[in-house]
Amino acid sequence: MSRPLLAALGAAALCVLAGCGSNSPAAATPAPTAAPTLPPGSDPFPARDTPIADAPPALAAAWKPYGVTIIPGHSTVDPDSRWPQAVDASGGIFSAAEAQALGAAVMRTQVLAAWADEHVQIPFEPHLMNTPFLLGSAGVALAEGTSVHTPDCGEYPTAIAVHAPAPAVRDALVKAGQNVGTAAIPVEMSFSGPCTVTGTTRTGEEVTVDTLPAARLLVMVELRNDPVLGPVAHLDAAASCADPVLAGACGG
Repeated sequence: MSRPLLAALGAAALCVLAGCGSNSPAAATPAPTAAPTLPPGSDPFPARDTPIADAPPALAAAWKPYGVTIIPGHSTVDPDSRWPQAVDASGGIFSAAEAQALGAAVMRTQVLAAWADEHVQIPFEPHLMNTPFLLGSAGVALAEGTSVHTPDCGEYPTAIAVHAPAPAVRDALVKAGQNVGTAAIPVEMSFSGPCTVTGTTRTGEEVTVDTLPAARLLVMVELRNDPVLGPVAHLDAAASCADPVLAGACGG
């Protein structure tokens, strides 16, 4: 689902409640690193989502550290026409190809997070994002065993722009209580809205989980070449471009 949007809204609420002058950032939930167990050159993704119990032994062993009961397939992670092409807004710090690669890593994180919500794969999500992205209405629903369904308007941004590393933005977010790695890169994401996220409970009841507004966000991400997931953009923190703490860090 649109974890960046939910995290940005949650961060704004926390600033109101706790004040944005705190120098104690929230503790991160470290994502354990899985050791690759597949032979070199092996494909870590089956063609389609596959229960780990039905996967070949080497593939199942590679995915076991991620805590999944289902292995996402190429049908989930492969790019399609809904993935926006990232724009280089770094002022020459990155090449167009580097910006597009980072945008693709952001989208891989997006689709894997939405997939994890859909299949209630809670232990998998810390491999993709920091703690604040795991909380909120979706986190509560998942903890109750509800499968969370994200429509395209919540999963796929309408635009992605990669900005140059900005220590001042990172410091402002850390001061506001967010946990941001020193290698984090600002990525601007735009979402259309309103967008209704629904869920299916353990008893089969259809419920509304959240309604996401249209928004423009700045998301701090760390590019990681995960041994199984491949290139993903780990979500460190997010804030609305309208938040004064960003002070013009987003594009015009």
